[in-house]
Amino acid sequence: MKVVEHFTRAGDVLFRWRSYLPLLLLPLFVASFIGFHYPYDSHAFDLAWEIGCFVLSMAGLAVRMFTAREPTPSASPFTPPASKLSHIAMLFLLFV
Repeated sequence: MKVVEHFTRAGDVLFRWRSYLPLLLLPLFVASFIGFHYPYDSHAFDLAWEIGCFVLSMAGLAVRMFTAREPTPSASPFTPPASKLSHIAMLFLLFV
């Protein structure tokens, strides 16, 4: 069997059964809560960690929005170009 055929067949199988993968991982997820305790036994540290992760992900989204200044080309010549105001509006809606 050629490598290309093998990858094609394996990809087809994985694509067909992709909805069942979360069900296979569910017992591992439930088992991860056995013996759960907060890091350093501090709920405040856990909350600070979650807030820090959220802020980092929002910073990544902001960088992504500011680096993608131009919209994708569209078929309509009447589509207005993106302006700085629209990016500020997106950030406002994101953080509100």
